[in-house]
Amino acid sequence: MTASGATKVKLYAVHGVAGVLDLERADGSGLIEGQPVTGYANIEERALRKTGNVPFPLEDELVAAGARYRRGRLPFARHVEVGEGLVTGQNPFSSKAVARAVLELLGKGGADRRPGAAGRP
Repeated sequence: MTASGATKVKLYAVHGVAGVLDLERADGSGLIEGQPVTGYANIEERALRKTGNVPFPLEDELVAAGARYRRGRLPFARHVEVGEGLVTGQNPFSSKAVARAVLELLGKGGADRRPGAAGRP
């Protein structure tokens, strides 16, 4: 599959970023290759005992796809990564910060300046 080259903001939280693992840019490179991304961390999957309920460890697959995977310092803490038109949230607690980051990218304001709100530690 090929992702559109149009200027758009794509957002994914928790396991949602798994949906773009196989997407490619027009030049054939992976959509998330070289991009800063986040999603459920391996440690969070283990803590929730979900490793048997998902087809693969998301963190491992994102790294294997060439993404620059980053996670928050603490499991289940709010964490967001912003790349080139791509906003990802680590876990359900990151949802509001993902929305704020998207609004900021769209020039609508709404940025939360508190530490950790938009991917800052």
